[in-house]
Amino acid sequence: MKIKPLAVLIPVIILLAATWFLLSYEIHMARIPWAIGVYDVDDSFNTNESVNNPVLTKSSVAQKPTYFVADPFVFKHNGKYLMFYEAGLIDRNDRRGAIALAVSDDGVSYKHHSIVLEDEVSISFPIIYEEGEDKYMTIEGVKANNIRLFKALDFPYSWTCVDTLLTGPWSDPSIYKSGDTYFLFVSTPYVYEDVHIFYSNSFFGPYVEHPMNPVVSKNKRIARNAGNIFEMNNKLYRPVQDCSNMYGEKVRMMEILELSETTYREREIENSPLSFKQDGWNRTKMHTFNIFQINDKMMVATDGAPHNGKLQLRIVKRR
Repeated sequence: MKIKPLAVLIPVIILLAATWFLLSYEIHMARIPWAIGVYDVDDSFNTNESVNNPVLTKSSVAQKPTYFVADPFVFKHNGKYLMFYEAGLIDRNDRRGAIALAVSDDGVSYKHHSIVLEDEVSISFPIIYEEGEDKYMTIEGVKANNIRLFKALDFPYSWTCVDTLLTGPWSDPSIYKSGDTYFLFVSTPYVYEDVHIFYSNSFFGPYVEHPMNPVVSKNKRIARNAGNIFEMNNKLYRPVQDCSNMYGEKVRMMEILELSETTYREREIENSPLSFKQDGWNRTKMHTFNIFQINDKMMVATDGAPHNGKLQLRIVKRR
């Protein structure tokens, strides 16, 4: 039987086209300049940029080739402001997130110090907790298929995994303590449509599924956590990523009205989504909102990018 040349060429063309698209996508995504900045913020979440942002960029990480920085969380310790964040590392053909550390004397100007935690899978979304005299950290590591708890051996530079809090491909974990109960908030990965809560009478678990799960269902607008759950002026808030249009476009703020082992209720605040500078380094994307304090002034650590990373097919007319 004679094989037609076209029948042979079509699969080859499809394979080449798919390879080109994936390679172009990787290159394009690597060029999205995610960076980190800090803002003044008031108790209505109005922001003021009094700092020369961004305070950290991919060029800040000197030890290893890095293609973005994001997910900042600030923790004050011994008079220093410690910013833990995700650094997207490039290692030959492998790209994965690691947890990095930057240090500041004033909470405004940060200098990268080191990579403090790496893993076989990409990790991100660091949040620091104090429990007793020890410091702990939760991270996101979806491909590890669990939520792990890390303890500082030499804070803030050295960490070891001490427990697995949940099994499953959960993302963006945040633990909040109310009374004697610890509530662990997580999102479903990849589609980011649902929020689940688990609770325990111990920081270390075991964590039990909340009877109202999912407490947010099929809503990309408010499902994904954008930072740590926090209190301000006797109110409880959950910052969220709006992924309804595209990944990491903007941050909205949810006020938690009721939280117990049997109930959950929240609402979006009036001036949500939170507005930041409309031009410059974060004009198109922003997906982290973590509050911290400098003396009597509230600040927020956030991230952003000046373009959205969407692929576009352009037809250029030859003159």
